[in-house]
Amino acid sequence: GIVILEAWAMKCPVIAARVGGIPDFVEDKKTALLFETEEELLKNMNALAASTATKETLQQNGSIEVEKYSWSEMSCRLLTIYKSLNPIDER
Repeated sequence: GIVILEAWAMKCPVIAARVGGIPDFVEDKKTALLFETEEELLKNMNALAASTATKETLQQNGSIEVEKYSWSEMSCRLLTIYKSLNPIDER
């Protein structure tokens, strides 16, 4: 997963295997092109090579999506979770 985040941060279009947790945070045809078979991989590679619009869409959406995983965003989310588990009396 971290490789996908790094690619998004560099505004690179992503083609990723539909395995593990990847489908949970990647939206097919919006933030990346997902594949399961070699034929789907080849199809996605050809689609990306043939379409500037597809490339630009993946680059733009990926660069927006990666912001959800910045250190500041993730630390805020984690702090919110911790506070919900053990609320501090602020008297």
